[in-house]
Amino acid sequence: MIQSMIYVLVMLFPAVGLISGFSAAVIVPIWLLTILTILRGKIFVNLQYAAVKKTLLSNWKLELLFCLWCLVTNFYSHNYPASLVNYLQVSLVVLIGFIVNSNIDKLPINATKIKIYFIIGIVAAIALFFIEYLSHGIITKTFRTIFQPNSSGQFFLFLLDRGCSLLSVLSWLLIAILILYHKYLLALIYYLLIFYLLFISDSLASFLAFTVGGLVFLTNRLLATKALQSIFLKLFTLAMLTGSIMMPIISYKIQPYYALENYAKFLPDTAKHRVFIWHFVAKQIIKKPILGYGFASSRNFKVDKEQMVSYHQWTWSPLPLHPHNNIMQILFETGLIGLILFLSLIYKYIQKISNISLVQSSKYDKMNLASKEIDIDTLNYKSVAYACFINYYIIGMISFNIWQVWWVCSAFGAIILLKLLLRRSVTNIVN
Repeated sequence: MIQSMIYVLVMLFPAVGLISGFSAAVIVPIWLLTILTILRGKIFVNLQYAAVKKTLLSNWKLELLFCLWCLVTNFYSHNYPASLVNYLQVSLVVLIGFIVNSNIDKLPINATKIKIYFIIGIVAAIALFFIEYLSHGIITKTFRTIFQPNSSGQFFLFLLDRGCSLLSVLSWLLIAILILYHKYLLALIYYLLIFYLLFISDSLASFLAFTVGGLVFLTNRLLATKALQSIFLKLFTLAMLTGSIMMPIISYKIQPYYALENYAKFLPDTAKHRVFIWHFVAKQIIKKPILGYGFASSRNFKVDKEQMVSYHQWTWSPLPLHPHNNIMQILFETGLIGLILFLSLIYKYIQKISNISLVQSSKYDKMNLASKEIDIDTLNYKSVAYACFINYYIIGMISFNIWQVWWVCSAFGAIILLKLLLRRSVTNIVN
């Protein structure tokens, strides 16, 4: 019964997530706890203080420092104690996610069955999108009529933004399965299908992220030698860190009205609003650059009437709930200290992707050590990992609150699910 829940939840993750991205905040934790229930007798817990301390400091040192600093910033956040509640929610998800991820290889699972359930979930998500798109939201309207009778009952395509974001990230998992079975044509057809789906959606962030993810995948996939992979790693890392550092600087320097009227009239109004938000947040950061305003302080941040943005027929808040940018939010809420720790984590995870190796036979490994080429499965997997990573990161740079539980759950769900889906496609995954 418990084992069956794992498969069903894997199917529901993308399917229900397309209609309501927030559902990930429920489905993923239940899924992780179900896995923990099965693994409870197989997880080795060393109760010796010295051993625990050594493990934490060697493997999770940066993560612990970042979490501790975020905890400290809670106590000077104007949003306290609500910020502390948000912090505890996110911390609990992160803790469970790390424990499951570290022990997922011990989970007894039917590799073929979990792939089938995941594919059914993805197909259902795609079908649900087109049903909503072509019927102008029949599912959403029906749901609201039943459960929210006082709502307007109107459907807007942007209501599927979170679902499209989740689908864009999870699509790389299906692409990983296809290319690791060398079904390259099917992988290309699927990529183009999702590319089209996101293009006609109202989720510009997902479309841009998926497009960049495709370019990153293709670039890394074509660089088949170890020397070229090393160059790609350096350029990718440089681009990620430089782009992140430049974001608040550009946001501060830019003149929103002038830039939008002269260079970006083609952008949708939601994207234009982002430019005003980032400029306002950058100006606030200058006032408290080192410590920031405190964890989750961007929510309910006081905005004076004269600071409201008037743009054509619109009147916008310069900071509605959060900065809609992970770097800007980290810097605004946790200051330069938090940003340095966060970018250190980004660097660490990029390095982990670069160190991925798919171990097959010992004979093949000995041949591969002397070769300048990277084995095809390792190259495919690394390319997907880079693409999925940048896909998630770019969406966070344009859209969501970095501390939203459903978005954090989506990350851990994708990482752990990828390991399960690739089980027995290769003998082992080492990173």
